[in-house]
Amino acid sequence: MYVSIEQLIQDPQNIVIDLREHELFQQQHFNETINIPLSIFNSQISFLPFDKSIYLICETGKNAKKLSKKLQNEGYQCFAIPYGFTLLKEYAKSSSQNIE
Repeated sequence: MYVSIEQLIQDPQNIVIDLREHELFQQQHFNETINIPLSIFNSQISFLPFDKSIYLICETGKNAKKLSKKLQNEGYQCFAIPYGFTLLKEYAKSSSQNIE
């Protein structure tokens, strides 16, 4: 089953976290995503809810995949968005998804 980024973001049971550094996030990001850079993520884990699905996105998908496995081992419902922001930028060009 395919789920679009719009569906992930619009579902109130999901949290979409962009792991890229703040400067890259400010240049371009999906609306309604939260920016928690990978460099400070460990200090923010205690603020993540266990009752929501967490979707992680980074530039290529590699960091998100690695971190999602770690969070799953800690009991979170966490998933990596495959191929990262690079692929989603291409998707957004051909859809109605807003990227600021």
